[in-house]
Amino acid sequence: MTGDLLLSTSFEHLLCCHHCKGTYLHQYKYEIFDRAEDVREGNHVVVDGSDVTINRSMEGNPSARRDGLKIYFTCEGCEQNPTLLITQHKVQTFLQFE
Repeated sequence: MTGDLLLSTSFEHLLCCHHCKGTYLHQYKYEIFDRAEDVREGNHVVVDGSDVTINRSMEGNPSARRDGLKIYFTCEGCEQNPTLLITQHKVQTFLQFE
């Protein structure tokens, strides 16, 4: 993890927008991908406001082989829409912005 992703204060760690480095990010949508290793189908759950959809497609999974998570944001500072990707590979968890 790099300093570009988090801002550390004495009490907490704040997620930073990778466009403007601001910390005022609003979450608005979530995608969860759950599957066994290298399996083509699994559970794909999308929560977008009050709408929830569930299907078996792994299309859009940020992980090539395992589970993945996407958290969609809007940034107050620059009005961009960064997406945080959380993936797993060989028992390690990776965080990156898309």
